[in-house]
Amino acid sequence: MAKLDLVRDPRNVPGRYYVQKDCCLLCGVPWHYAPELFAYDNDGCWVKRQPANEPEERQMLKVMEIQELGCIHRDED
Repeated sequence: MAKLDLVRDPRNVPGRYYVQKDCCLLCGVPWHYAPELFAYDNDGCWVKRQPANEPEERQMLKVMEIQELGCIHRDED
């Protein structure tokens, strides 16, 4: 099955992880579990920095696991 083409929020930094454009409803999960990796404003959140080490990678994966709407994605290798 082909993966849907998802549009990245243009505020995401380049890299493997990203937030889908116009999806975030400011649930608070990203900045609670990985505040150093996400930024947000009144319009939503975005990945401000990609994980740089194993603990940050685990934080990002935790956010992806418990996010409410499935707005945060990871490109597969």
